[in-house]
Amino acid sequence: MSKYFLDTSAIVKRYHQEFGSDFIDRLFTESDTEFVISDISIIEFYSVLSLKVRVGEIDEENFMSLRKLFSKDIKRGLYEVAEFTNAEKMESTKLLLKYAKKHSLKTLDAMQLSVVKSVNQPEVKAVVCADEKFCKIIALEGFSVINPIRDFSENSLPSTKKINRPFL
Repeated sequence: MSKYFLDTSAIVKRYHQEFGSDFIDRLFTESDTEFVISDISIIEFYSVLSLKVRVGEIDEENFMSLRKLFSKDIKRGLYEVAEFTNAEKMESTKLLLKYAKKHSLKTLDAMQLSVVKSVNQPEVKAVVCADEKFCKIIALEGFSVINPIRDFSENSLPSTKKINRPFL
């Protein structure tokens, strides 16, 4: 069983065609795979989609369709949703003190990383993240990292058909 923790930057690529989406699509076709996200990612996902509306990448109809599709995927159990609890709040503070000054760790990234750390680390094959600065910090914490933009390789995952995004 392979378990991947998906950062919001990777989740969005599942629902909106952009550079790195093909890699994410192929990752979802691997057999015997589980995907973990944080409950914070749900909030961030809506924020990212809202930004895409503001800058004209998607319209309101696409926003609503993608939001509903993501919600359905959560409800049907495509993702294991890990919670940001008081323990993760304390860990986020420690991470900020450790990495914010030298590595520019942002608040939401510290929160995400604290949730990653709360998931049983040996079970997580890799953290999937498309933010290069954040990828470096995740690696410093001892996790394998996959960047769907940087690490995309035709030979890195089994060949599959492209997944159509019906709403775009």
